[in-house]
Amino acid sequence: AEHRRLDRLAETWRTHRDRLHLIPLVRGTVGDYSRTLEQVLKSEPIDVVFLAIAVSDYEPEPLAGKLESSEGTLLIRCHRTPKVIRSVRDWAPSAYLAGFKLLSRVSVEALIEEAERACRINRADLVIANDLQTLRAGRHTVHLVRPGSPAETLGPAPDLADRLVDRVFGWAGARPR
Repeated sequence: AEHRRLDRLAETWRTHRDRLHLIPLVRGTVGDYSRTLEQVLKSEPIDVVFLAIAVSDYEPEPLAGKLESSEGTLLIRCHRTPKVIRSVRDWAPSAYLAGFKLLSRVSVEALIEEAERACRINRADLVIANDLQTLRAGRHTVHLVRPGSPAETLGPAPDLADRLVDRVFGWAGARPR
């Protein structure tokens, strides 16, 4: 059964591999990521946007000169970075937008409530919410939170990623344009 599944996956990859475009980030800053994502979303026909990257909430402020190695304590000043996901709807209005929300040691209810809030704030079609502790414990469960629909939970299983992608592409295909 697993060989058949892998054969089907390989065939799907061969059929659609020209649609996967890897675009390197030059400097790797949040601003670089944002500009690159905007360029891609505005120039390519994108159906589904998965923003699974955990973009940092803070970036260190550049420091001119040399750090003194004789200092006993090093303080790093940081500034808040923009939430890139909040701009995606402006860059690709018709794309199905799926974001992620990772929390740690919270109740399922609190996790789903935060995911609903993220859906509204980010104008996302879906937020995939999970808890770091269940992930680390090998019981990875995700909660699929969509505006106006009850949350759906996909429990631990070897094919969790496949089931998640199938659900998202099913919803994205049914979404009116």
